[in-house]
Amino acid sequence: MDNADYSKNPGESLSYLEEAQIQMKKRPKLSIVLRLTVAFLICFVISLGSALIIILTIHNVKNNYYFIETIHSYSLNLQKGRVYEKNYFLHQRNLADAIAYSSHAKEILDSEKQSFVSFDDEDDYLTMKEHHEKYHQLLIRLSKKPFDASVELYEQEINQSATALSRYVDEFRHKGRESIHDRLTLLQVVPVVLSLLLAVFLMLLAIFITTQMLWSLQRKVATAQRIAEGDLTPFVSTRKYYDEFSELSFALNEMIQQLASRQEMLIKFHKLRAIGTLTAGIAHELNNPLNNIVLTASMFKEDYRELDEEEKIEMLDDLVGESERTQKIVRNLLDYTRETELETRSVSVETILENTLRLLNNQIRMNKVKVQHDAENLPSIHADQKQLTQVFINLILNALDAMPSGGTLRISAKSSALRDSIAVRFEDDGVGIPAEKLETIFDPFITTKKEGEGTGLGLSVCKSILENHGGTISVVSVLKQGSTFTVDLPTSMIPAKLDDHKADSWQKPSGVQ
Repeated sequence: MDNADYSKNPGESLSYLEEAQIQMKKRPKLSIVLRLTVAFLICFVISLGSALIIILTIHNVKNNYYFIETIHSYSLNLQKGRVYEKNYFLHQRNLADAIAYSSHAKEILDSEKQSFVSFDDEDDYLTMKEHHEKYHQLLIRLSKKPFDASVELYEQEINQSATALSRYVDEFRHKGRESIHDRLTLLQVVPVVLSLLLAVFLMLLAIFITTQMLWSLQRKVATAQRIAEGDLTPFVSTRKYYDEFSELSFALNEMIQQLASRQEMLIKFHKLRAIGTLTAGIAHELNNPLNNIVLTASMFKEDYRELDEEEKIEMLDDLVGESERTQKIVRNLLDYTRETELETRSVSVETILENTLRLLNNQIRMNKVKVQHDAENLPSIHADQKQLTQVFINLILNALDAMPSGGTLRISAKSSALRDSIAVRFEDDGVGIPAEKLETIFDPFITTKKEGEGTGLGLSVCKSILENHGGTISVVSVLKQGSTFTVDLPTSMIPAKLDDHKADSWQKPSGVQ
C-alpha cells in the first residue's frame, strides 16, 4: 500500500522526509515494469502450455487413429486370408490366395513395427509376430502337401495360431480406442482447466494493477490537488518496495520543497514590498503637509514683524490646516494597522444604510448627486455597527468624489436565495477606475484621487473590516461609465471569521507588521 504520513509543519518535516527517502532507497528494488513483465510472461507460459498440451494430445489422437487403421488393415487381410483358408479345407482350393493375404498382413506387421512398439509393449508385438509367422509357415507347408487325412492336424494348428492372432488384434484395437477416448476427454478437460487457471491469474493481475497502480495514482492525484490548494506538507511513502511510484513520490517531494522555498521567498518579497509601499506612502503623504508647515513657519518667523494681524492669522490657519491634515493621515494609518476590538451584536443592514445616508445627506446634496435606495426585507447580521458604518461612509464618499459634476448613486441591498448572505451594491455613474488600478485598488496607499485629496487607505481599511466580519468586497468598473462596489456579508449569528478569532479583535491586513 502507498500510504502517506503528513507533518503539520512543512519546515519541521523536511529533515524527516530526507531521512525517510534515504531509507526508502535502501528498500529492495522491484519495479512495476518487472512485475508486470513477469505477470504477462506467466500468462504467456500458461497460454503456450495450454496450446502445447492440446497440440500434443491431438498428435497422440492422430497416432492412435493411425494405429487403429493399421490394426484394421492387418485384421482385414488376415480375415480375407482365413476365408480362403476355409475354402481350401472345404473345397481344396484358393490356398494360394490365403497365403497371399497372409503375406500382405505380414508386410503390415513388418512395415508398421514402430507404430506397434510406440503404442504398446514391444514383447506383445514380437509375440504377435511369432504367431503370425507360425500361421504363415503352416499355410506354406500345407500348400506343399497333398490333401489327405494329415491335413486335419494342420487345420488344428492353423486355427490355434489364427485364434491367438485374433485375440491380439482385439486387444490392440481395444487399447487404441481407449487411448483415443482418454485423449479426447483430456482435450475437453484441459482447455476448461487452463481457462479457469488463466481467469484466476488475470483476476489476481487485475487486483494487483488496481492496488499497486490505480490506487497509487489516485493518491498521487490527491496529493497534487492538495499541493494545488496550497498545502505543502511533504508526502512520505510507505511502500514496501522501491519502484516507479517511489520515484514519483520523490519527485513530488522535490517539487514541494521547491514550492515551499519559492513561497517563502515570495512571502519575504511581499513583506518587503508591503513595508516599502507603506514607508513610501507614509513618506509621500506626510512630506507635503510637513513641507508646507516648515515653509509657512519659516516665512512666519522671518516676516513676523512686517506682517499685519490678518496675514498672521491666515498663516496660522495654514499651519493648523496642514497640522490637521497630518493628524488625519496618522489617524488613518493607525486605523489601518491597529488591532481594534470588535463590538458585535445583531444589527440591521437596512438601518445602517439609512443612518449613513442621513449622516451624509449634506454632502450628497452639495455634490448634486441623486440617490436611489432599494433595500428588501433583510435578515439581521452579527456585526460591529460602527465599523460597518465606516465602510458604507467610505464607499459613498468615494462615489461622490467620482461624480464631481453630479450624477446618480444607486444603492441596493438584497439577500441570497437561501438568505445566508446579504449583498450591498454601490453603483455610480462617475469617472470610473482605470483597468490597470483595479487589481491593486484595495492595497494600502493606492488611490485614484488627485495628489493631496486622499491617503489611499480607505478601501484597504474597508476590506480589512469586512474580512474580519467574514465578508468580502469586490469592484467592477468601466472608465468614464462608472463603478460598482459590492459588499457581501454572512447572515449567520456569528460569522466564521469572528468565531475563529473569538470575536475579540480583527486581523491586520496581509503584509502589514
